[in-house]
Amino acid sequence: MKRVAMTVTLLALAVPMWSGGAAAAPEGCTIEGTPGPDQLVGTGGADVICGKGGRDELRGLGGHDVLIGGENGDLLVAGVLGALLYMRYVPRIGWVARYGLAVYVSYYIGVEFTRKIPGEVMPQMARTIQPLNQWSFASLSAFLTSPSFLSLLAIVGTYSVLVYFFFSREQGPVTKRISRVGVWFLMVSFGAAFGFTVMGRVALLIGRLNFLLLDWLYPTLGI
Repeated sequence: MKRVAMTVTLLALAVPMWSGGAAAAPEGCTIEGTPGPDQLVGTGGADVICGKGGRDELRGLGGHDVLIGGENGDLLVAGVLGALLYMRYVPRIGWVARYGLAVYVSYYIGVEFTRKIPGEVMPQMARTIQPLNQWSFASLSAFLTSPSFLSLLAIVGTYSVLVYFFFSREQGPVTKRISRVGVWFLMVSFGAAFGFTVMGRVALLIGRLNFLLLDWLYPTLGI
């Protein structure tokens, strides 16, 4: 009974915050969103971009733009779900943390699933079914950048990595060699991703240091 009462109480608190955030857009909007989440992009001129209370992304681009997001209570719902995770430290109501964890896991699985399939899975599958009749032998650089060589490289990398992660049967002499090739592809891809991340963070650090030194510290000291 205590669990049922707690569940009913949490739903009674969450539902008004979830549904009470939508607000009508003010008059004079040139670009107007819907009550749900929108990505609103302006034109090169002066725009008045108005959201309607959803989780909107507003970008004005050029011109003198006015961005109006609208009222929204979604962050309150996220705060309640986040607070539920800490109920694990209270032994008597620790089971309540499962509700917040279930919502987070199911939401992000759904969001990432819809993004990964068209963004990563389908392009990789498309690279493995390209025709292998587009070669260029004019020079070594032309050969290495020919569409057929890149497609063949994608096929070898994809299937060797799949063989490396196939654990249903014990690997034999042939599959061990193929999985070793997959390990090299994984090392190169992870190294490139890590290097790109580090370079991006260093670029952000350099930008912040330039701002602190050139735009703030030097003018303050009169240098």
